[in-house]
Amino acid sequence: MYVYQRLKDIREDLDKKQEDIALVLGITRQQHQLYESGKREMPMHHFKENAFNMKRYIACLQEMTQQKINSLDLPVLVCGKDAPRPGGAAAIWVEYLPELQPYKDSEDPDKAGISAVFLYAPTTFDPSYYEDEELKDMGILRTFAYIGKPVGEGSVPGIVCVHGGLGHAYATYVLEAIKHGFAAIAIDTEGCVNTTGGTTGSAYNELEAAYVKDVAGHMGKDSFANVEGALEGQWIYNALCDISIANTVLRATEGVVAEEVGLTGISWGGLLTSTAICYDERFAFCVPIYISFHMAESLGSSVGGLNTNAFAASLWQDEARFAASTVPTMLISSEKDGFASVDVLSATYRDLKTGYILIKPGLTHSQSAGASIPEIYCFGKKILEKGDTLITFDRQITEKDGHEYRVGLKIPDGMTNVTATLYYRTAPIEPYSSFATGPDFKSMPLSFDDAGVLTVSVPTSAACYYISVRGYSEEVRAVKETTPNYDGFEKGYLYTSSDFIQFEK
Repeated sequence: MYVYQRLKDIREDLDKKQEDIALVLGITRQQHQLYESGKREMPMHHFKENAFNMKRYIACLQEMTQQKINSLDLPVLVCGKDAPRPGGAAAIWVEYLPELQPYKDSEDPDKAGISAVFLYAPTTFDPSYYEDEELKDMGILRTFAYIGKPVGEGSVPGIVCVHGGLGHAYATYVLEAIKHGFAAIAIDTEGCVNTTGGTTGSAYNELEAAYVKDVAGHMGKDSFANVEGALEGQWIYNALCDISIANTVLRATEGVVAEEVGLTGISWGGLLTSTAICYDERFAFCVPIYISFHMAESLGSSVGGLNTNAFAASLWQDEARFAASTVPTMLISSEKDGFASVDVLSATYRDLKTGYILIKPGLTHSQSAGASIPEIYCFGKKILEKGDTLITFDRQITEKDGHEYRVGLKIPDGMTNVTATLYYRTAPIEPYSSFATGPDFKSMPLSFDDAGVLTVSVPTSAACYYISVRGYSEEVRAVKETTPNYDGFEKGYLYTSSDFIQFEK
């Protein structure tokens, strides 16, 4: 007998009858009843044989995901302190873990204020009173995280931080955000917990042995291997729930402005954050780093086999759903990222209703670099109207501008040493499989007048190009002197860029 209890649970959560779901899937009520009861295996190939049915099935899974994410906007209670809600109502519980506090002896109040926590999926009772094995048997999942906020700054914005594919929850990720004026929560989407409670060596040099599988944690990354199974058996579904639970918790944290919580993620975390805003529009802004959408079309290394897994790409990389998101989003990567080629970065940017793009020349692909990009936090402040330190173009640059044109720059007050550079290739980007073989670009300086009008002259031999502008901010320099991470760029400089422009040949 097959176990499909969750099918019934989700259907009942949606307040649907068996015949309603059967109609969506193009099957009989009797067939669906057999699937729910476990008397018959659900044949995913049945839906793949009919493209129309597959689309309806994917739409059904997406609606189930939406309902699940919606259900995570709940009151937050603290384990060992708060009483369960009256009437057996569910809540999200937070358990503080003082024995795992990452900076126990630090004299820096920002460090000392960072806590290790477990975030529990919604329950009607305090889960901290149960042993790990009991929680596992009851199906109660939890996520390990670090959480903190700036000391003595009153009400502050917040940001949920999602690590990359080879990473975990990092206290230094939270500290980076705190130094930029944000409360933050960094979650472990791999179902692991840091058993040492600290960092060793440089910012992201934690020993892998310090992170062990949590008995009550969910599965680790499956690279879409389980995409044809039940939603709760897919890593990405569980990770999206982690993100929304973290959002709920941070929004409920004292001193955090609930409507000013943003989201950022690195590499696989970028893919997660891009998908998260398709379902959770409570976020005030979003900054995916390196990887986002259109990954099935990328010319770089494959991510999770999306280039050959049409079902996974349709379910979790639905560009129409992404384009419908109203969350202001800045995409950040380099021109030669090993996974997301710059053309798919551009395609993703063009999908967005409220989109921004930053092609940062030579940005390396790593946990530390991805966490330390100051433009993440400058963008958040810009959207929240708490500061404007980013250079912008006075209009969008497109292919229609041709090879010779002028465009204005809006340079923030106090910014100095502003320079502009044109990066171009004389041939289109070809498929590549690593950073070492990523596309090389030629460069040439551009000039602008005292009014900030940039004169652009793209070589007629260029097949594609983008413009990068940078400027120095003493304010940003002062902040970066206090942060734990380093992206390899000269401290104090902020970058902006045009879209990636490709000429037809």
